[in-house]
Amino acid sequence: MNICCYSLNIKIYSLLLFTLFVTPCFSIKALSFENKPKLTLYTEHWPPYQLVDQQGQLSGISVDKVKNTLESVQWPYEIKVLPWARAIKEVNSNGNSLIFSTARFAERENKFQWLARLASVKSKLITASTHATIAINTIADVKDYTLILKRGEASTTFFIENNLIDEDKVIWVNNSEQALNLLIKGRGDLYPVTTDSFISAVKDSSYQLSQFNYVFDFKQLDVDLFLATSMNENSTLVNDLQKLFKTNFVQIK
Repeated sequence: MNICCYSLNIKIYSLLLFTLFVTPCFSIKALSFENKPKLTLYTEHWPPYQLVDQQGQLSGISVDKVKNTLESVQWPYEIKVLPWARAIKEVNSNGNSLIFSTARFAERENKFQWLARLASVKSKLITASTHATIAINTIADVKDYTLILKRGEASTTFFIENNLIDEDKVIWVNNSEQALNLLIKGRGDLYPVTTDSFISAVKDSSYQLSQFNYVFDFKQLDVDLFLATSMNENSTLVNDLQKLFKTNFVQIK
């Protein structure tokens, strides 16, 4: 066989192999999602993962990943920012709806369908630096103190599921700003936070980081944050979204 013809055949064969086995794995444009329903995504103001600026614009680590992925395939959506407990209620009450950024841990595993990991967090219990007598050796010690909690939040779910809440020693708040105020005023003893969100909250307040102390490494909630949906959501939609985010995250992370 002529060397030129042999070389040409090898090139054609190699091109066919590349087309058959490589291109489908890496080309997001090759994915096709038919009958894409408009999605409603629920979230909360929780910097740096989701934050609403003074102009009402929503951005953040998780927001950017979700928006970039959906827009890459022209999937219609809207995002609604609500208090977290209401966001959970809405996603469980409405079809074609998602929620983020949702902490995934054992006590919550069977309460959502998990679509895509968005971030990882480290969790702590904090107090005001003036509360020098507070000592937490195990998580069960929180029963001895007044907790400041947000309804529906991961830490609240953990405390409830593990019988660590005394209703008479809980102050409910809607956001970290309220929680920090209560700690400084001495009305509450402990507030569970993730390190990144705590630093963001202090920066957005009139306080200094030196006015607070970490008193316990809340390792039970060193977890991943997810985009999720309710247990009742359509399985076809769930599978499509899992495939989309698994593929497209390679390009935007």
